[in-house]
Amino acid sequence: VTKPPGPPHEPLPLWWRGQGANGDDDSAARREDPEEDYMTCLGSSCVMWTLLHVTLTAVAARGISGRSLKDDESLAADDTANDLVGINETVNFVKTFVNGFLTCYPCKMNFNKDFNNCEYGRCKILDYRDLPLWLWRMHNAVSLRVAMRHHALVDRRWPMYEDCPTCWRTEVVMGGRQSSRRLQGHGHALSVEELDAPFHTDRVFWHMVRTYIGVQRVSFELSDLTKEEQEEVQAVLEREKAIVTAAHGSLARRPAHAPVGGEKHIVEASAETVPSWVLPLRKLMIALAALTSGIVGLLCYHQCDLARVAQMFGTMERTTRAPVIRNPQDSIPDGQEDEDSLVEDGERFKDDASAQDEDPAAE
Repeated sequence: VTKPPGPPHEPLPLWWRGQGANGDDDSAARREDPEEDYMTCLGSSCVMWTLLHVTLTAVAARGISGRSLKDDESLAADDTANDLVGINETVNFVKTFVNGFLTCYPCKMNFNKDFNNCEYGRCKILDYRDLPLWLWRMHNAVSLRVAMRHHALVDRRWPMYEDCPTCWRTEVVMGGRQSSRRLQGHGHALSVEELDAPFHTDRVFWHMVRTYIGVQRVSFELSDLTKEEQEEVQAVLEREKAIVTAAHGSLARRPAHAPVGGEKHIVEASAETVPSWVLPLRKLMIALAALTSGIVGLLCYHQCDLARVAQMFGTMERTTRAPVIRNPQDSIPDGQEDEDSLVEDGERFKDDASAQDEDPAAE
């Protein structure tokens, strides 16, 4: 059944709803189709935030270096590939995107109110580095409001300490004055100072570059960066190298070429890495396998019903080891949509259904 066209002033929200951004019949059908499940995000709010963060971080990285990102083959053939996107143009893109694709009307109104009031440092973006930090503050502010309203026991600010320990100030991590400060009794928007207080924003910026586009893709000269930024970039690259090494530890420990002393030295070195209990364990497993085979043979000799045994083992339930990708959560009925419905990654709070303050998506 073809749906009648909507009002001419709302073409983008209609398309966005068609992609599963709210609870219409089409999106419900998609949730039942495993092929339409989200692979990284659990909802359209996560998709929206990720797209905006990636876009602003990429624009900032290109603005700092004055060059295109590496591996942008689609841009390489374009004559305008080296044309940098300006700060004002990018900020206006965010406003246009939110007004066009965000289907929560109160959220949209609150976003426009903050935008017009220059909240989160929007009117003080003088450098490309400030561009993604403006959106980062906005995202954390929404996350904090949702967390405070529901008395959350976890800190919802991004990045988490586990992901970027150096992004957080020491006095906050060690339980200083800032860590016990309650953000209660505030108006609609938190100030830039309150949002930045727990963090080193320069390190947050490079963590965003690492997370959303990858530091290796940025073509910059040392002269493009300050001394502090050079040190931070080096630290980020070392963290990425450590992660790759840990993920491929067995391959990293394997020698690429035979050392002096020949192949015998390699074999001896490999044997040293095998724990002493491995060989006895292997012998025990072989003995158990032989014992099991003997028992089965004995049972069969005494006319065991093999068909019954096979049927019994065939119907046993086995716990799956594969990761489960969840469908997007059910949408909130019309008239009850607030910023809780746009919490990123499906991390909804379930205890407070009365809060109706609306804002763009929260992480």
